[in-house]
Amino acid sequence: MTHESDKLDGKESRRTRSLSSGLVDLQNKLNGAPDFVYDVVIVGSGYGGSVAAQQLAGLMKTGPDGKTEKISVCVLERGAEYLPGMFPSSFGDLPAHVRYGPQGTGTVTGRHEGLFDIRTGADVSALVANGLGGGSLINAGVMLKPDFSSFKSTFPSRVVKDLESVYLEAARKLLVVDPLQVTTEANTIKRSALYSKDAYPLKYHRLAELGKRQRPKLEVGPAEISVAMVDQSPGLHSVNLKACNGCGDCMTGCNVGAKASLDTNLLAQAGRDGAEIVTGASVLSVSRSQPANDSVGACWVLEVVHTTPGLRRREEGPLKLRARKVILAAGTLGSPEILLRSRSEKLIFSNTLGERFSCNGDNIAAIHKLKRPAHSTDDSHIALDRRKVGPTITNLVKVPRQSDDKPGFWIQEFAVPAPIKRLFAELVTTGNSLARLQTADAAAHGNEP
Repeated sequence: MTHESDKLDGKESRRTRSLSSGLVDLQNKLNGAPDFVYDVVIVGSGYGGSVAAQQLAGLMKTGPDGKTEKISVCVLERGAEYLPGMFPSSFGDLPAHVRYGPQGTGTVTGRHEGLFDIRTGADVSALVANGLGGGSLINAGVMLKPDFSSFKSTFPSRVVKDLESVYLEAARKLLVVDPLQVTTEANTIKRSALYSKDAYPLKYHRLAELGKRQRPKLEVGPAEISVAMVDQSPGLHSVNLKACNGCGDCMTGCNVGAKASLDTNLLAQAGRDGAEIVTGASVLSVSRSQPANDSVGACWVLEVVHTTPGLRRREEGPLKLRARKVILAAGTLGSPEILLRSRSEKLIFSNTLGERFSCNGDNIAAIHKLKRPAHSTDDSHIALDRRKVGPTITNLVKVPRQSDDKPGFWIQEFAVPAPIKRLFAELVTTGNSLARLQTADAAAHGNEP
């Protein structure tokens, strides 16, 4: 593993070196140390797992010989590690990055290490990320501070106050490339200079016009996003970030190196502080082990296999990975799956495990026949730096709460990544055609009077 940035012509470049190692490396290590027990094993590398890794890596403990040493932390990620340039760049690339799992079947098709994990079910279908950095690899990178007054919560008021004033601010500093001002070696550039009136993407202006047309006018402003608009040297972000070129492909993975996904900050920091990061490793189950001998006390045992079926078939059996503490951060679907497979007479969970979860409260709408262009997508054959689409989301319009039964919400513009432009266009036009079937056609056709 390495955590240094490559250099090109004396200048630091985007991250081009891996943070992780493979499951074979972990197997070889444990073969040489059969009694080794990790202090903490973290399953999953999304926001939950990355925060845990960053907070725990580098902490010290007193070893059996009385000397102070770092606690041992291992992060297991089911998917692969993606570096800039490895994400799909065209519609033809997508099939090699898709993992498909119908719920209730226990089967997976497509590429098992694929970035886009599609889950279909009778009630809910979901798209989740499968890779080092989790959802941060394919989300829009918007870091919108929650309005706690909108939630019905039983938290004490002092807890909510601490969340707003302390913890959310700490998280923002770790995850957001500050859109209000960016400090470079030369000077501090204000957001107005980064996004002057002419520099904002067209879709930003179209959404702003929507907010201004309302009476009273709605609150409009730039979104805080985890995308660098100028070259960023390592700071809280442990690797360099290149300036966004406006290609619009944030949600199929940033091939430029401008997006502050978790592998550029929290995971990079955890690796720098000694955490072992392993990709391509799927956890089948966890169980509780009783002391085997004087050197190994009671601990958790994780059964770990290669995610790729071909590699898994070569294994004699699952790797037995032992840990004093286990943090399951495999996501809303992944963590319950592991727990359900782990149930036994000695490890009992609630009968509601895996039930009563909800999806994002987002609605996507396509508006067409605008009077002025929005340029929310471009073709994949157009060079990245010529598209000028802008980051996926750049603008926010706030619709205030009207009453208890009419809560407020945010409207954001949206960029369709070039690799899925064709798919999105066919979905929208087909949906529009079906919706118009019940509408009478009053237009004149042919030369009939």
